[in-house]
Amino acid sequence: MMPPRESRGILDRLWSTGQDRAKPTLSLSQHLGLLTLLVVLPLIVVPFYLVGQFADSERQARRAFLDAAAHSLVGVVERELDRYFVISNALSHSRSLRRGDLVEFGQAAAEALNSLPGASLDIFTPDGAPLLGADVRLRDQTDLARTALATGAPFVSDIGFDLIAQAPSAAVVTPIFQDGKPLYVMVLTMSPQRFSALLQGQQYPPGWIAAIVDRTGKFIARAPAGEARVGDLAAQPFRASMQRIPASVIDSVSLEGDRVISAYMPVSYGWTVSVAVKAAVLDESLSQALLILSLVAAGSLAVSFGLSLLANRRLAYGVRALQETAKDIGEGKPVVSKPTGVREFDQLSLAFAEASALLDERAVQKKIAESERSASEERFRVLADSLPQLVWTAGPDGGVDYTNARREKYGKVGLSRTDWNGVIHPEDLRGTVAAWRKASESGEPYEMEHRLMVIGEGFSWHLSRAIPVRDASGKPVKWYGTTMDIHEHKTREEHIRVLMTEVNHRSKNLLAVTQAIARQTASSSATAAEFEQKFSGRLLGLAASQDLLTELNWRGVQLDALVHSQIRHYHDLDGGRFRIAGPNVLLDSTATQALGMALHELSTNAAKYGALSNDGGHVAVSWRVDGSGAEPMLEMDWVERGGPAVAEPLAHGFGRVVIEGMLSQRLNAVVRLSFDVEGLTWRVTVPLKNIVASEDFDNATVFARAP
Repeated sequence: MMPPRESRGILDRLWSTGQDRAKPTLSLSQHLGLLTLLVVLPLIVVPFYLVGQFADSERQARRAFLDAAAHSLVGVVERELDRYFVISNALSHSRSLRRGDLVEFGQAAAEALNSLPGASLDIFTPDGAPLLGADVRLRDQTDLARTALATGAPFVSDIGFDLIAQAPSAAVVTPIFQDGKPLYVMVLTMSPQRFSALLQGQQYPPGWIAAIVDRTGKFIARAPAGEARVGDLAAQPFRASMQRIPASVIDSVSLEGDRVISAYMPVSYGWTVSVAVKAAVLDESLSQALLILSLVAAGSLAVSFGLSLLANRRLAYGVRALQETAKDIGEGKPVVSKPTGVREFDQLSLAFAEASALLDERAVQKKIAESERSASEERFRVLADSLPQLVWTAGPDGGVDYTNARREKYGKVGLSRTDWNGVIHPEDLRGTVAAWRKASESGEPYEMEHRLMVIGEGFSWHLSRAIPVRDASGKPVKWYGTTMDIHEHKTREEHIRVLMTEVNHRSKNLLAVTQAIARQTASSSATAAEFEQKFSGRLLGLAASQDLLTELNWRGVQLDALVHSQIRHYHDLDGGRFRIAGPNVLLDSTATQALGMALHELSTNAAKYGALSNDGGHVAVSWRVDGSGAEPMLEMDWVERGGPAVAEPLAHGFGRVVIEGMLSQRLNAVVRLSFDVEGLTWRVTVPLKNIVASEDFDNATVFARAP
């Protein structure tokens, strides 16, 4: 039975659309090949994994063995050094040495050194004069003696050079004190050959390297010696690791260029021992096992692919028959079930025939449903166009497929309703996408504040909200949303936030300064009354600076106004007690507070002890801008004359901290305070850029460089 014409047309469109949208797929042969890989690869990968695990375990075990070998070597070296320290300690407590009988001491020392082949003993006074042995044996002999006397304890030196034996050597340096005073310095020189014999006596396997290095990374002994000589530096990667971590197991490169695994750890006396083995020695047996396993895996893959080709020929016939049946359905032709010899394929062919019979009925039902949906959509459009907000719908992927008439107010003139190119502000685009993805993945309502381009107005803030419509499984299939203009509300909100932030910042700064004044005033006040008087005065000075800043909305304060605000409580301008002169300089808030507090302390001191404490004294306050250097500088002077004789106070109070230390710290200024007999002089020199408000800096710079 032929499907109706409408049904055949629908099938034709479905078939052609399926062909147009078809994505590259794999053939049955390729699927069988992949199936073969899925079966065979685990059988190959697991042995490789087990071999890898075994290899890692073997490497860790050998690293642990290296670490144990290094521990053992530490014990051998420490026992050898203990012999030198024991003999050195015994000789340092010799009675003959302490009473100055060097002949008797020398005989006793010679007997003791018989047990230390290649060792020699020298005695020096604390100032370096030789008493027993060579005049100068070691190049750094003076530095070693100085270190021993400074620490007051014996130590073993790094590798040095024996000028008598003309060979590298190290030494145990022991300071000798009597009644708490330095008496002698004893230097027991050791031969590195002794330590080379110790390493060779450990009988390490071929490919192993053992070494002893000093604190600077120079070799004291190495077995086998290879490219290294006593006194040579060890490889740089080893030295770098030794400086970072006292004990470790590392991958490094030997002086001969071989990759090695090295275990090193420190000796109690400051040296470091190392036991290393070439990486090739560790990996030799593992490489052979991996080669055999690779050959077996390649053979297994070849056999498996051959078997998959045989199975593919059997299945290919059934697949071609099903393809022809599916094509007939798409073209509206009668469908006849064709046996293929494969049960599953035969069942699928029968299902195709039954599906063809149902297409006519479904085509009719679909046409009715589309008519009803078109009517519903038209009613929705009329309602949406009457709303003052932008109304839109989007698919599950976020693509906008409908907007109401208000869309024409957004973006560029001439764009279609669903074209949003350039509508969202570039800075808000990433956040918009992120919010949409979050809502799409979670299924929760979408909400985002962002800026949109309004034709004739520019970008303005909008609030977009959308909720999903879900299918029977709960998956979102459609989003319905609105976008409302909130630009005016957003502008007011941002203005309030900026104001609150600025108030909070300035309040914290002022409280911090007030707290510092209170703390320092309390520490320098003997009584509560004195604290109240000083603290009140300093708060008034700070308040005067704050009043000036507030009057100009914190844009800056003229230096001349700042000076007058801090001295107005202590002089009568008509009386001529103050002489004030200087160019216009607009200070920033930090400089206003710092200089204002300093001027307050200077005027208070002058009123109590200086030029303002009598009837004949006067104060000259002047400043100038010096542009002759690399950068413009402000130089400001406070000079008192005509007051009582001045002497520098023995104790420094908070006032001294304010007029010197605080200016240096906060303004990077240089302050000079002179207590001349005729009167106090205070000069501050500060880079102009550190104190001038930004809007006045260029003018001040031009003024400073004017001829």
